[in-house]
Amino acid sequence: MVAALTPAIAKLEESLPRSYHVAVGGTVEESAQSQASVFAVVPLMLFITITFLMMQLHSFSRLFLVLSVVSMGLIGIVATLLIFQKPLGFVAILGILALLGMIARNAVILIDQIETERTEGKSIWDAVVDAAMPPDHAHRHFDGARHDPDRSHHILGANVLRDHGRITGRDRTDIDLSSRAVHCLVSG
Repeated sequence: MVAALTPAIAKLEESLPRSYHVAVGGTVEESAQSQASVFAVVPLMLFITITFLMMQLHSFSRLFLVLSVVSMGLIGIVATLLIFQKPLGFVAILGILALLGMIARNAVILIDQIETERTEGKSIWDAVVDAAMPPDHAHRHFDGARHDPDRSHHILGANVLRDHGRITGRDRTDIDLSSRAVHCLVSG
C-alpha cells in the first residue's frame, strides 16, 4: 500500500513549502525496524545453522542435499505470497524462517533414516522408499485407533515415549500411562 502511494506522496511533498516534510511512520516504520533487526542476525543464524547441520550430517553432500530441499520450500512461499498478493512483512519473514527450519529438520530426519535403512543392507531405492513410508502398524490399524486404546497407544507415539523413557531412565509404567493419556486427549 505504501509503495503504491509513494508517487502521490512525492508530488504532495514537492508542492509543500521547504519547511514541511512528509515521512512514513507508524506501523510501516515499526515493521521496517523489526525487519532490520531480523536481517541483522540472519548471517550469524545461517552460519550457526550450517555448522550444526554439518555436525549432524558429517558430509558435505548430505548438507547440500538438505540445503537444496530447504530452497525448494521457497518456491511454495513465493507462489503463495504472489497468489494471495500479500506483502513480505515482519510476521511473514518469521513464518518463513520457521518453515525453513522445519523443512531442514525433516530432511535431516529422513536422511538419517535412509542411512539407517542402508546399514541394514537395503538398496538405495528400497532404503529411500522404506524411510519415507510410515511404520506398517500405523497405516494398517489407523481406522480402529479411536476404538482400541492398545492400537492408538502405538500409533500415537508409544515408540517415541518408550525411547524417551529408556533415555531418561523412566520405567515402562510411566511411559504406558503417558501414551494412554495422549490417547484420551486425542479420542476426546
